[in-house]
Amino acid sequence: MIVLVSGPPGSGKTTLARQLAPKLRLPLISKDDIKETLFDTLGWSDRAWSQQLGAGTWEVLWTLLRRAVESGASLIVESNFHTEHRERVAALGAPVIEVHCTARPDTIVRRFRERERHPGHVDAAIVIDDAQAIIDAHRPITDHVIHVDTEDPGAIDVDGIVQEIREAGL
Repeated sequence: MIVLVSGPPGSGKTTLARQLAPKLRLPLISKDDIKETLFDTLGWSDRAWSQQLGAGTWEVLWTLLRRAVESGASLIVESNFHTEHRERVAALGAPVIEVHCTARPDTIVRRFRERERHPGHVDAAIVIDDAQAIIDAHRPITDHVIHVDTEDPGAIDVDGIVQEIREAGL
């Protein structure tokens, strides 16, 4: 089984995925971990380079997912999956459960601006004109979704989410 932890940037995906992985005893693959390792290895400069490296990072992520499915392994994958990724996930041919994180648009914008990430992401160059459009582009991409409102991180029932994932077949 593949557990996708998805949602728009700033929705709390990484934090939640890092809590779920040890409780489910599954390896966690995070797109940003791959991208930041490449930044540290290849360097970083501007937004165009970040986007180019991001495109390559997605291809690495899809390859890792295919290899996991081929070997019958279960894992957690965390990223800001876009609605356009629905077909690629379906093509994996594996059971997938999606844990989709979201919060109010103003909260997502605030978190995005306040978070500290690798400078290679060049977050300061990213303009968020329409937070709702970003949320809309990062809607759930599978049919089996656990919706998680991350507005109040302390109120997230991580154990309840783990139970739902287990009941789904893990």
